[in-house]
Amino acid sequence: NALELTVRAGSPERWAVAPSTVFLEAGRTMRVDLRLKLAREIRPKKTAGAAVREGDDEDGGAARQRDVFHVKGEFFEQKFYASFVMATPEEVAAAERRESDARSRSIDHPGFG
Repeated sequence: NALELTVRAGSPERWAVAPSTVFLEAGRTMRVDLRLKLAREIRPKKTAGAAVREGDDEDGGAARQRDVFHVKGEFFEQKFYASFVMATPEEVAAAERRESDARSRSIDHPGFG
């Protein structure tokens, strides 16, 4: 007998879940991929009395985004969470420089090799 499970993202506009329905047999495992889809920059929500984590920037810097996922079976429902942090413009620029440097080092130059 297999247990039918469905996995659903609380923010489906931000997360793709595949497969969203699995049939899991006793003693077996099943891989479910969660893919983050960012169509736009995420800005932290500012609520009255909300605490700001150390390192968070009031101007929309490194705010942690936490999203919920729901796993539902015939006899239960369970939640789990995934978190991510948006890179700052400086972090993006540094990553782009590293990638550019790596590409320029890997180019074959005439007369070599």
